[in-house]
Amino acid sequence: MRLFKSTAYFINLIIQTFVDSNSFALMLLIIVCAFANLFFIIQLNIDDKEDYHYVIDYTGEPVTSAWIAMFVLAQGDFHFGGYGSGPDVLIAWVFFILGSYLMLLVFMNVLIAIMGDTFGRVSQL
Repeated sequence: MRLFKSTAYFINLIIQTFVDSNSFALMLLIIVCAFANLFFIIQLNIDDKEDYHYVIDYTGEPVTSAWIAMFVLAQGDFHFGGYGSGPDVLIAWVFFILGSYLMLLVFMNVLIAIMGDTFGRVSQL
């Protein structure tokens, strides 16, 4: 696609965006893993017989389910139906709100800023 002048700009923009967002992706991975760890731990306080949950069982494996739950939280998909009861209700709600704020508002706006900066630099070339 770089052979054609009309598409070369967009290919350069995509490649430079991936290069510039590497550190952002690492930071997002760390924050998702941190919240997944917290929700995995508070999910362990719930018996399997109870009908409420903090983490939806996506895969049958609790660690993977916690990670997927935090990844979909970072994407804006909320599953907080089980946060109304259980031994760690306050912790679950506080960290759900904190995770939503950090991953959705802060980190995604940082990504937009990185992409805007990359667009500006590639446009000047």
